[in-house]
Amino acid sequence: MLKDSAKLNHHLSLDYDFLNGLSKTNEHNLKIGANLFKYMGKEEIGADVMLDFNALEQNIPLMISDSIGDSLLSINTNNTIFKANSLYFLKRDNWSVKAGLGIYANIGTAAKFHFYPCLEGNYSLFNDIFIPYIGLSGGIKRNTFNSMRLENSFILENALFKTTNQKLKIIWWYPRFC
Repeated sequence: MLKDSAKLNHHLSLDYDFLNGLSKTNEHNLKIGANLFKYMGKEEIGADVMLDFNALEQNIPLMISDSIGDSLLSINTNNTIFKANSLYFLKRDNWSVKAGLGIYANIGTAAKFHFYPCLEGNYSLFNDIFIPYIGLSGGIKRNTFNSMRLENSFILENALFKTTNQKLKIIWWYPRFC
C-alpha cells in the first residue's frame, strides 16, 4: 500500500470457474475486477470496478421419449453484471467513515441499471479491542449453479438461477462490507 499521494494504489483480479453437471449442464463464469484508490492527506478516494459474465447451458429432460431415448431441451442463458463503486474514506483518531455510490448494470436480454448507497462508519474503543460498525449498502448478487451447489449439494441442475437485487442492506457490528 503506497501512502504517497502521487501514487495510485491498485489491485487487479481475474477469476474463472467452469462447472459441468451430470445431466450435461455447463456453466462458465468469468470475473474481471479492479480496485483503484489514492491517498490525499488523511483521506482516501477510490473506485471498485467489476465485470461478471456468466454463461449457463442447461439440458432439461422432456417427459416425452423418441426412438433414440429421452429428449432434452437445451436452454442457454447469458448474463453480465457490471459494477462500479466510487468510495471516499476518511479516518481520524478513533473513528472512520466510508461513503460512496454503487452503479450496477444487470445485462441479460435487456439492461437494467441500479444505484445503491455505500455508507459505513466505525469507532474504536479500548485501543482497538472493540470496534462497533454500522453500514448501509445494496447491490446485485449473482446466483450461479456453482454457488447454489456449494450451499446445497442436492440442488437440481435444471433449477432456475436468477440474480438477487439487494435493494437495501443494513448491517451493524460487521466489518467492511461495501
